[in-house]
Amino acid sequence: MKLKHFHVTPKIINFNTYKLPKIFKQSRSKSAWGIDINECFLRVAKVTQRANELIIDNLSIIEIPQLKPDENVSQSVHIKEAIQTFFTSHHIHKDDKVIVSIPGQSVLSRFISIPPIDKKQLKGVVSYEAKQQIPFDLKDIVWDYQQLTEKVNDVNSIEVGLFASKRVTLDQLLANISPIEPKLNAIQATPLAIYNLVFFDQQISGLTIIINAETENTDLIIVDGLYFWLRSIPTSKIDADLVKEIQRSMEYYKSLMKESAKFQTVLLMGNKFKESDNVKFITDNFAYEVKIFKTLNKVKLSNDINPAYFNENILDFVSVLGLALQGIGLGRIKINLLPPELIKAAEIAEKKNIRGCLTGMSGPVVHHSIFWVICPNYPSSEL
Repeated sequence: MKLKHFHVTPKIINFNTYKLPKIFKQSRSKSAWGIDINECFLRVAKVTQRANELIIDNLSIIEIPQLKPDENVSQSVHIKEAIQTFFTSHHIHKDDKVIVSIPGQSVLSRFISIPPIDKKQLKGVVSYEAKQQIPFDLKDIVWDYQQLTEKVNDVNSIEVGLFASKRVTLDQLLANISPIEPKLNAIQATPLAIYNLVFFDQQISGLTIIINAETENTDLIIVDGLYFWLRSIPTSKIDADLVKEIQRSMEYYKSLMKESAKFQTVLLMGNKFKESDNVKFITDNFAYEVKIFKTLNKVKLSNDINPAYFNENILDFVSVLGLALQGIGLGRIKINLLPPELIKAAEIAEKKNIRGCLTGMSGPVVHHSIFWVICPNYPSSEL
């Protein structure tokens, strides 16, 4: 069976303006900024989707002066200054998405199994589970969830990820980033942002543990096919104590699995693994293949970014690239810990932008149509 196409004479139609935003989304480029803040650096990445390509258009690291002994990172005036420096030196287009990270140690994660139910019932069931699983008054937290496995006939349960953070923690973060708050679309946990990049860009085969060692803490992300598990350890010192905690986490994950779980790979990332001694220490203490995150497979650099600079600092940019992917819509995990009232405000602002684009476009437009007709056994040379 072959396909033959016919070109139809242009005709005048009245364009349905309500369908126009979908056409825009299919044809125009999309950009998103990922912003990660810790006590030493503010790190930024901008990723743009053009046609079938993903391009990194901007990478920035803004140093933050060392905190005083009695100064809390969440209340540091230096972070506010770094955000202001970023805001004044970078142009954020009104259509760009902005996603900011929150440290894994500030996020409670729970993975629950529930009976297969319709999506209409899911929110009510998860809300009940949230009250049971989260040891805080729900008024004092912001929480979100995502179904991780699909409803299948021969499976007795579906997996749901539940994530929460205290409102006071989020309020402190929002106060620090007040210059960009009006443009903010989501707050995502750092380990989930890392998972999004790895899941999208890397080929993970076999049970893998990701160790992301940063200045403040170490995130552990266990990737097991479509399943994953998280833990944040409040230390970044690469020593025997950290190794014990990592091994304890791996054993705990094995205990959760009914069948035998066999780890195959350790994947290292985070600025602590820029030091070769730290890489060697992990390699010497684990009987698995140890790899360092070194390259991207599906995301390219723009001509404005020095490849040597990127390769030297790639371990610094994993989380912000994962945040940007979520902003574009390519992150598997779409958790958003932005307070609901701010999510609603962002949605209203986006609708206003779309209405602005539609102003003056309600008249008739020329529409060219190409359609395909199924022609049995039509010679291919005629196509």
